[in-house]
Amino acid sequence: MGGCILRADPRIEHGLDDKIKPPAILPTVECRKNIDMEPCAFDLIKSVVIGKAITSAGDFGNYLEFGLDKSFNFGLRENGFHLMSTETPVEDHRL
Repeated sequence: MGGCILRADPRIEHGLDDKIKPPAILPTVECRKNIDMEPCAFDLIKSVVIGKAITSAGDFGNYLEFGLDKSFNFGLRENGFHLMSTETPVEDHRL
């Protein structure tokens, strides 16, 4: 069973889908952090994202972005993820 995010204009649907089987070899994904998109480890993203409430969502055409706990933006891209704090000043809230 796998997770599914479906963009069905004008809404985003999500949930579990028992037809999705994880691949035998997982693809390499890019993980980025902060406004300047520095490379980071997937473990950093997991440590921040898991357990947070989704407080907003946006479809930017080539990626989806979720606001988490009104403190972070978490992006789902074709080739990976990005994460940044939305707190200010930016310099004091880098990941």
